[in-house]
Amino acid sequence: MNYRSHKKVLSDLKCLLEKLDKKSLTKKNPLLSKASIGEHFRHIIEFYQCYISQKQSGIINYDLRIRNKALEENIDLGIVTLTTLIEF
Repeated sequence: MNYRSHKKVLSDLKCLLEKLDKKSLTKKNPLLSKASIGEHFRHIIEFYQCYISQKQSGIINYDLRIRNKALEENIDLGIVTLTTLIEF
């Protein structure tokens, strides 16, 4: 796996998140299947967390990911979580 490219994606997401305000993060958008940017951020973050927590088993089941709704609205939590993933 090319970790460098994943680190770049996560860094770009973090930069974008740092530029958003809560209203922009949580606004439902018809172009995003009536979801918010925050909901999409949460999904991306949780898929990475799921991979990291399950990779030792050799089987990744994304249905078992822990869903943290706070990531959809809390910019600071998103930034801290992305920083942790980048450092991993």
